[in-house]
Amino acid sequence: MAYNANIPQPTDAPSNSQPLILGNFQAIESFVGVNHGTFDSVTIGKHKFVTFPVQAAAPVFLAGETGLYNKNYATTAKNESYIHTQTFAGTSDIPFSASIMSTATPGNQTDGWTYLPSGILMHWSNIAGNGSSVITVNPAYPAFSAIFTVLLTGIDPAVGDSNTSVRLVNILSNTQYTVYFSSRTALGAAAGNARALIIGR
Repeated sequence: MAYNANIPQPTDAPSNSQPLILGNFQAIESFVGVNHGTFDSVTIGKHKFVTFPVQAAAPVFLAGETGLYNKNYATTAKNESYIHTQTFAGTSDIPFSASIMSTATPGNQTDGWTYLPSGILMHWSNIAGNGSSVITVNPAYPAFSAIFTVLLTGIDPAVGDSNTSVRLVNILSNTQYTVYFSSRTALGAAAGNARALIIGR
């Protein structure tokens, strides 16, 4: 029975409006029971879980409000969970469930990316170079508006000591950074490989 907001009317006899009033109580219980513990249950009023319908566009929030919603994210072409949050620059809508896991099943030592709910964006990748090397972040991943830091770990599949070293030289822009590969035991450039973790926004 559908909810009826217009009963009882002053002219309604109780016997006539009783079925409509009963229907309203049933509709209220159905409404309250969605995602919640319902009346007379041990979980009354508590969230059993939370579901978010798909939004065609980001919802509008009042000033100072934060919120969560579900909307398609163009980079992954998947519905992602967003947080609307306050930042120093104003507000941000961050697709915090979006990552490489939205579109792939990466294996060991593969490249990838993820968002954190704070708005921090991270990329990780294999890099290679010889001496001073300019590295460009993967353009297929969400773009950085700023890179905060790049953490480097030298890699070498050979067993035993590896005579290479790698260090960060500088961050050139929101798309590039410079590293330097060198010998570990002597001066001068050397070829090398590393894993890079790029952290920014």
